[in-house]
Amino acid sequence: MKTRGLALWLVVVSIGLIVVSGWWLFAPNDYRIVSVEANPWEALSGVGTVSATAVAVWLAARSLRQERGGVARLVSAWVTVVFQVNEDRRTYRRVTTLYVGNESDEPVFEALVNVVLGSERISIGNLSAPSPIAVLPARSVREFDVSSAMAAHSDVDDPRAELSFTAPNGTKWLRTADGKLRDTSRQKTQWKPMPAANALQVGRNDSTNPLIVAIAFLNAVWQAADSVGQERPDLHDGEPVQDPGAVASTVVSSFAPGWVGADWAQIGRQLHSLAPTNYVDYRAEHVAYVKLVGDQSLQGFSVQGPDPIWIRDVSYVTLVLESPGGWRVFGVGTRVEPETILFPEGMLDSSVISRGGFTS
Repeated sequence: MKTRGLALWLVVVSIGLIVVSGWWLFAPNDYRIVSVEANPWEALSGVGTVSATAVAVWLAARSLRQERGGVARLVSAWVTVVFQVNEDRRTYRRVTTLYVGNESDEPVFEALVNVVLGSERISIGNLSAPSPIAVLPARSVREFDVSSAMAAHSDVDDPRAELSFTAPNGTKWLRTADGKLRDTSRQKTQWKPMPAANALQVGRNDSTNPLIVAIAFLNAVWQAADSVGQERPDLHDGEPVQDPGAVASTVVSSFAPGWVGADWAQIGRQLHSLAPTNYVDYRAEHVAYVKLVGDQSLQGFSVQGPDPIWIRDVSYVTLVLESPGGWRVFGVGTRVEPETILFPEGMLDSSVISRGGFTS
């Protein structure tokens, strides 16, 4: 802070010197308080003084900018992709890792990471990273295996990450997917319309994608509610579901006892006011969440700005990965944490990716 105060003082004094020097050199004699006859060498000396002062101002301003973004320049996020040989020694698996690093000597706060794909930089969310990362300690790197999450997408070439965070001095920053650093302290956070739905953002249209499974489940229970008078529009165009109860039964977990004898119409009525968001939160390799929001006017909108916007009326679809059948709905309502789920014996022994993954 002492350095910053000194730099500010130098800027003020330097600007004053420039103004006074310029007036003294170039103002008409009639407007000067004192008229002095100066030879050319004295004039050149005055110009040199003004130039030196201008350089001092520039150096002071640069020092201020460097101090303001000193910590931010050392914070970044990136994605790596490597191919490892499976145990059968005949096949490879793609291992994708997301890193969030802070190489500065101070912590940063409220870090929000977002993975993007392809040349169009299509956003697919935070995947397996917490949202937000409350504190990223000094000189630390956190890593998250996002291989299972990436299995829900077809075009996974050139994955990158963008990162927003708050520096210790309260300034807010965005590290773009191209590596550029932007000061977003003055940017307002607000809801803005998203571009038209992109297949790359939604991901695969099969059971390898938790979002698709969650939507299929919601459609089924809403259709079940329709049959007893509760109307709810379908999320997809096309023929309505003929047997919603049967569809719901096929997308729920085989080892979640709470679905036995479920009243699908009643569940549909309870969920009729909720709408799914676009991103999937992968809590663990075999556990994922799809957030449901009660304000349906927010469909098609996303948060843009340096700060998160918290929504009160939310619910969650908790999904589990049952290989080789894909993702299944384990519960709806509050999030079911991974440590409270009792998986069948052997289900967690190896990664679905190491078994060859899900290929179309």
